[in-house]
Amino acid sequence: MPSALFKLGLVVLLAIGASFAHMAHAEGEDWGAEPETVTVDDLDDGKIEAFARVYQAIINIATEYEEKFVEAGDDPQEAARLQQEANEAMVQVIESEENITIEEYNVIVVSMRSDEELQNAVHEHMDS
Repeated sequence: MPSALFKLGLVVLLAIGASFAHMAHAEGEDWGAEPETVTVDDLDDGKIEAFARVYQAIINIATEYEEKFVEAGDDPQEAARLQQEANEAMVQVIESEENITIEEYNVIVVSMRSDEELQNAVHEHMDS
């Protein structure tokens, strides 16, 4: 069963992915195509370490904004503003990391859904 941390990462993936969906569509990518995946063997230790740093930072942002969403209550305009602000903060975190791109981040998160070995490798780097 996936951990709460992993589930939160998937939510974050959706938030970031939604921000870039228009770019993929504009570039003519096939919306029905299976998402690209990777395994631990496809990634060097530096890539996993970079991903783990970004993943942890994004989880921290998501946690921070979760509290803000609760405070916003039923105000849809405030919720939209907070969502945009959170997305921008998450994208900035990824873009500030030299050893990973947004596309690579998304591929790794998608891969973690079905690859327990990759999940474990990421969590080992997060714990260190």
